[in-house]
Amino acid sequence: MQSRELRWSVAACVVIGSLLVPGRGQSPWTSTVIAVSTAFPRGVDFAIDTNGARHCLFYVDATTGGRGLMRHARRDAGVSWSSAIVTDVAGNAASRPRLAIAADHTVYVARAADEDLSERVYANGSGVFLPVGAPLPSGDFWKGGMGGAVAVDAQGFPVLAYFFGPTEDARFARFDGLQWQEELVEAAGRPGKTMELCALGGGGFAAAYYHQDEHQVHVAIRDPANGWSAPTAIGTGDAMDIQEAADLQLHVLRRNEAAGTMHLHSSAGGSFIEDLGFPGALLFEAKIALAPDGTVHVVGQTTTGEIVYCRRSGGTWTRELVSTSGYGPAIALTVTGDPVLAYARPLDGTIVESERNSLPAPLLALDFAPSVVSLASTARWVNGHLYVYPEGLAASIPVASVRITRVDGVAIPPLFAASGVLRDMDGDLVEETLRVRFRRADVLSLVPLGFHLLTIEGALGSGQPFAVVDALRVVP
Repeated sequence: MQSRELRWSVAACVVIGSLLVPGRGQSPWTSTVIAVSTAFPRGVDFAIDTNGARHCLFYVDATTGGRGLMRHARRDAGVSWSSAIVTDVAGNAASRPRLAIAADHTVYVARAADEDLSERVYANGSGVFLPVGAPLPSGDFWKGGMGGAVAVDAQGFPVLAYFFGPTEDARFARFDGLQWQEELVEAAGRPGKTMELCALGGGGFAAAYYHQDEHQVHVAIRDPANGWSAPTAIGTGDAMDIQEAADLQLHVLRRNEAAGTMHLHSSAGGSFIEDLGFPGALLFEAKIALAPDGTVHVVGQTTTGEIVYCRRSGGTWTRELVSTSGYGPAIALTVTGDPVLAYARPLDGTIVESERNSLPAPLLALDFAPSVVSLASTARWVNGHLYVYPEGLAASIPVASVRITRVDGVAIPPLFAASGVLRDMDGDLVEETLRVRFRRADVLSLVPLGFHLLTIEGALGSGQPFAVVDALRVVP
């Protein structure tokens, strides 16, 4: 188990007025590496139990076909991931990691087993993952939904919703303490792929899944006394997540892959209403977490491989960039309702946790792009990207106030930006970045060959000053 923390250095921050400004970075999130994984990225699952311990399920040890060994890491409250308790789940698997935690803190894991084409559930109540009951035959999981979704019933036993390959239908299995009791959720029209499941407050369950013949997401409810309801179709696409809020409303994330959009639906009076304000453009994967105060938190992976965070509070949505690289994200809330994200980073083979830091808003960061300037180049400009949060605040910065004021900490006559352009880097239709341009010849007159730290100063629309620092390298 390897762990390292990636944080803004205090030495790289500049305080002017009430602004604490990170010298480099793209969003107000602190990231910590949970583990290193060599497996083909299939994302993660993530949960926080009632004791505050954090649980992450992910893949290691890639084998043929992208399969790998699932690994569970538990970080108890008050310790770092380097002190996490790590346990492997027996056997290779091809499903996306899925876990659920019971009230007694038993961890249940679902695995699509490639050795006998079955669905299996494992429990870790005493430090080792052991199988729960017999395997559930599911057929060819490549033809199926890539593994089942696991949850916990009111008695603390695991339940599993999954796609049954041989007859192509949606199924549900409940462990009664001795064996699995299987039920049919829906049969006609090849339903059950991309299965999502959540427990309901009244002891029931809700499942969301893809219906192949209709190309629709179906939602079905299981009543403890009456079994499964007739399914409701809510829209074109795949099911990404389903959760119940404190007010007992269901929230379903639906992906329309053909359109490149994610949609959020909420139950109301027996039907599902789409939240048309949800900023789901260009989202490929997404998971949802619902706070007791009604705040809706969503983590998403964009179609270009970025991780973004969306939040609805008081009827208003915001969306912000968390990481420029990530895959298969998950989200959980702390006991205080704060979001914690987890995702895989294919570029460096790490599993990462991200959470909001405590730096006061607004936050600004500088990134020279490209960060290398060649004397032999014929380019006219040196570009500096000012990332500004909260989003939308970048539009308030007067370009005329932006200037280079220091080189390696030494004051120089100010070099003012020649122009500035607002940019939307995370695809949510709100510009969070101001790209400022400086004449290349003027910059090269200030810095010789080598690495140099350049300070840019300016002011927000309110008049509040800021200063940010980034490195620029000059080569022959």
